[in-house]
Amino acid sequence: MRVKSEGGRLTINGASDGERVSVYDVNGTHHGQTISHNGQATFHTNLKEGSVAIVKISEKAVTVVVQ
Repeated sequence: MRVKSEGGRLTINGASDGERVSVYDVNGTHHGQTISHNGQATFHTNLKEGSVAIVKISEKAVTVVVQ
């Protein structure tokens, strides 16, 4: 799984189709979710630039700095 952040948008590649993708901040606050399609999911976040987002898919979690 690969997560990219650009312009407040998180792009997640490598997720199975139909998987739920959830986004949290470092305090554990849930910021929303989306469903992957064609191995990719996109999520627009309101987290400030420089914040750390935690992207969770099934049992996997990846951290990314929001840009």
